[in-house]
Amino acid sequence: MTRPNVVMVGSYDRVVPILNAVLSSGAFGITVSEAARLDAVPRLISDNTDAAIVFLTDWHNAAELRELVQQCPSVRFLLVTPTKPPRAALARAVSELGAAIVSCDEGPLIIVATLLSMLAQSSASPGARR
Repeated sequence: MTRPNVVMVGSYDRVVPILNAVLSSGAFGITVSEAARLDAVPRLISDNTDAAIVFLTDWHNAAELRELVQQCPSVRFLLVTPTKPPRAALARAVSELGAAIVSCDEGPLIIVATLLSMLAQSSASPGARR
C-alpha cells in the first residue's frame, strides 16, 4: 500500500506543528501551506492528493466549502473549525458533501484519527471518493 498524500492548509499555531510532525513521520506524504483563502486550496492539490486538512476561519461559509469540495471531487476533506460546535449550516453542508468537520479544540490526536478513519473508509468502499 502506498502512503497517502495529504495537503494541510491554514494556520492554528498550536495545532499545525504537531499535526505536521505526526503526519510527516513517514506514514503520509505531507504538503503544508498557510493559504488563508479557500479559493487557493485547489491550486495546492495535485492528482495524487488523497486528503486535505483545511483549517477554517469564522468567516468561511457553506457556499465556499461546497465550491471547494466540488472542484476537487477525488479528495477527502477534513475541515477544522475554530468554533465548537461548528455552526449548524456549516456542519450540515459538510455532511452533505461527504467531508468531515472537527473543532481545533479536539486536539491533534482526534484530527489525525478522523483523517485515518476517512482514508480507511474511502479505501474500503468501492463507491467512495478515491
